[in-house]
Amino acid sequence: MPSHSFLRIGRYHDAVRSGTAAHDSDQRYEQHGAVAYGPAHDLVVLVYSAGLSGEKPVALANTDALRDHYEAHPGKLDGHHRGSDDVRRERQVLLVVNTCNYRGE
Repeated sequence: MPSHSFLRIGRYHDAVRSGTAAHDSDQRYEQHGAVAYGPAHDLVVLVYSAGLSGEKPVALANTDALRDHYEAHPGKLDGHHRGSDDVRRERQVLLVVNTCNYRGE
């Protein structure tokens, strides 16, 4: 997933674009009954990238998508079961979203 490379070199908007493409691909897989490899991971990277890029609407929308994924796939390893680690992970993502310095705010 190119988002990881873009994050490491500070190209945050490119990481958002790549993460969006990964999430869209995951959704197309699931629409055809296939199992995507890492949809929750893709969403976490997308939310994190959007936060660093200052793209608050993208970060918030995909935070909701991440929560929806966890609820829809509680037994899937990538979606995880609802445990303390999952709550901690969601709080970390929300903390990034809420503390990033968004442009224009």
